Amino acid sequence: MEVAQLCCQTLQHEITITNYSISAPGGKSENN
Repeated sequence: MEVAQLCCQTLQHEITITNYSISAPGGKSENN
């Protein structure tokens, strides 16, 4: 159970980093 939770946390953390990169100024200017 702990391993699965850790795996989920890591996955969510990676997704957060990806979303942050997309929301970064570079991605924003591309959207505008």
